[in-house]
Amino acid sequence: MKHRIVKKITALTTTLALCVGFAGCQMGSAIDSDMQTGAPAGTVQEQQTGASAENEGGDAMSMGRYVEKQADLSMEGHSCMVRDGKSINMFAYGPMFYSSEDNGDTWSSTELEWYTKFQEDKYVMQAALANDGTYAVQYSPLSKREDTLKEGMAGDMDADTESDGDGGYTLEPHLMIISPDGTQREVPVQFSKEDMYARQLHYTQDGRLFIVTYDKGVYEVDVETGALNRLCTIESNALTMDTQGKLLMVVTYDGVLIYDMESERFIEDDVLIDFVKETYNEPSDYGNCYNMYAFFGEENTVYIAGSKGLHRHVIGGSAVELVIDPSLSSFGNPSRNIVNAIALENEEFLAQFSDGSVIKFYYDAAVPTVPNDKLAVYSLNDNDTVRQAIAAYQTANPGVFVEYEAALDAEGVTREDALKNLSTRLLNGEGPDVLILDEMPIDTYVEKGILLDMSDIITEVSDGDGLYENLIEPFATDGNIYVTPVEFQLPLVMGDSQYVTQSKTYEGYAQTVEALRGENPEGMIIADCNEQGIAMRFIPVCAPAWKNEDGSINESNIREFLEQTKTICDAQMNGLTQKQVSDYSEMSIFKSGNDDGVHGEIDWAFYFKMIDCGSFIQNGNKMTSGNAYSVDALAEALSIPKNEGFEHLSVGLFDGQSEGVYMPETLTGINAQSKNVDAAKSFVKLMLSEELQTNTFRGLPVNKTALDIVLAKHDDTLEEGYYMMYGGSDQEGNSWFWNAMWFDEEQKQQIRDWAAQAKTPHIVDVTLEDAVQSVCIEYLKGKLSLDDAVSQVRSKTAIYMSE
Repeated sequence: MKHRIVKKITALTTTLALCVGFAGCQMGSAIDSDMQTGAPAGTVQEQQTGASAENEGGDAMSMGRYVEKQADLSMEGHSCMVRDGKSINMFAYGPMFYSSEDNGDTWSSTELEWYTKFQEDKYVMQAALANDGTYAVQYSPLSKREDTLKEGMAGDMDADTESDGDGGYTLEPHLMIISPDGTQREVPVQFSKEDMYARQLHYTQDGRLFIVTYDKGVYEVDVETGALNRLCTIESNALTMDTQGKLLMVVTYDGVLIYDMESERFIEDDVLIDFVKETYNEPSDYGNCYNMYAFFGEENTVYIAGSKGLHRHVIGGSAVELVIDPSLSSFGNPSRNIVNAIALENEEFLAQFSDGSVIKFYYDAAVPTVPNDKLAVYSLNDNDTVRQAIAAYQTANPGVFVEYEAALDAEGVTREDALKNLSTRLLNGEGPDVLILDEMPIDTYVEKGILLDMSDIITEVSDGDGLYENLIEPFATDGNIYVTPVEFQLPLVMGDSQYVTQSKTYEGYAQTVEALRGENPEGMIIADCNEQGIAMRFIPVCAPAWKNEDGSINESNIREFLEQTKTICDAQMNGLTQKQVSDYSEMSIFKSGNDDGVHGEIDWAFYFKMIDCGSFIQNGNKMTSGNAYSVDALAEALSIPKNEGFEHLSVGLFDGQSEGVYMPETLTGINAQSKNVDAAKSFVKLMLSEELQTNTFRGLPVNKTALDIVLAKHDDTLEEGYYMMYGGSDQEGNSWFWNAMWFDEEQKQQIRDWAAQAKTPHIVDVTLEDAVQSVCIEYLKGKLSLDDAVSQVRSKTAIYMSE
């Protein structure tokens, strides 16, 4: 994995990880080494088959799609892949070299002794591999890197030092050429102050070495003299590059550029540009993987691999065609982001993913284009944990096509429309097999007998891996389990140790914020700086107290919520500047839609609810609260008090207006009328299995074995003392740094205890919570009295509660 040292961040609300640790893409693992994948009609192979068959009902069935085979090797982090005829060579910035002589079906490995010795005193920054086995390695002396870390973190952030283009401190770049026999030769490359050093290295098919510098210059390197011959200049930083004959392709943060080295001009290809923009918004670097990867295939043909599948485009052509469907392949697995890919012979492909898997995709004319058997999965909102389960299920069950419907993804569909449509389908016996019940009327579905008892599944998994049954038991009705959370979040509070214990309750938290404002007349006490944000922050942890056991509204607790929230809001807002309020109000969460034009579709509401540990250091906040949805979030929270100057802080559970509050996520049930009950049960069991629970996306695992595994995932960093470093500065030039340390055994047990103590789930009631939020905002602004506010909540929910 590459490492980067961050110098400066200008946005007040941004925290950037210094990748001297282990951040990057979330990791998953394969269920099986051979899995069936898919491509619809109209693929590269269409003209070769055109075959059809009949299913059991005698209907014609289209045949032929891409399937996949996982290589018996693992490569994590950035890699080099090259092909020369049927010989394929791979190198992943490590001591192992892999080679295949049969187009990627089998692999041999060789340990590179020179690389092991090379790393003893050199930090590898970039590498490239030529077809003949020659390596080009850009490195910095290891002592220089260590000095950079120490001096960079302690030194003046605004000092006149060169940066790596992302705000990092300069390392001392050298270029080494290593021949296939291990002979090393230094190349005397002299970079300008603007170029600094290479961001990317690449060997062409005929052995020419190209680089892209941090000043966005693309050069050919004379490996004898070190001279740099500028080929072109790009306008944005490069992520990857590839070449084919006279063509040079560079993927930048702005899109895909293709340069004709003979005519010395960029090729205008609006079809390709528009496809990348519409499909991926913009290319992104996730640290050790990408959201998309572009590479050359046949002559003048570009392939785009990523979460939307594998697409093919003839340069200058009018179309982009789907070659491999993400819904039937590893491309659609959110735990597998693309790292590298190349085209092989016979229109086959090889791809490396972020979980270390290397997969060969090949066309099989004897496989149905779409499997005949289907399993329908339904949710209101798209859910990556579900998508991962679908990919894994189809891996283990290649004859089944899992059809996933995220209802609110359809244009113009409201939640009310979706639920009415679903109810009609369920009543007509045409509903989906598996229901993801987040933000749905769970009690109604249970009362009407729509859901199947899953007690047998829960018992089987619990007897094996172990489950935190206390997280599932609140969903039991008359001894039957109709709904189970697949993951969960823990609400936390962080602040001065003398206040954290009393702040476990919402009343105590409000009193603490009020007391802190008395001690600190100016500045931010908590992170939220307008009425809407303050209301949104505290609704999830308090809402479990707003309904009685019989389902009626508890007006007394809602009144208390409004009162305590007003105490918090008044204390917070009275010490803020107008600029702090306006800057905060520009956050994406307060704008319509999830697409901010920069990051694409992001569930801002989900991330808004998470605890912001860095706010203490970045903004000087005195208190913070929010949900921890991953072990990394827990590690960051528990690390803050270990940093110098923050020893007075501590972290505890936040119970709001109840006891043992937790946030269940990916609430799952089975349609009692499903015609595929066995398959549906198998799917739910897979979702709860250790295999998938070690990489959940919206919360911590409910599987005990999986939680133990993820709690130990960075144990190898304990001797070093930290696994992540954070740093930056605000717009006033105030710099901040802190280290995230992995859990010691005491902290691991504390997290297990927290999980075991949780007993009160926040089951989202959209109608009630929307009513309270809208009224609360008006109340906080002084537009309503307390009595009027409670009365409006009553009237807004009257019809809903009577149904």
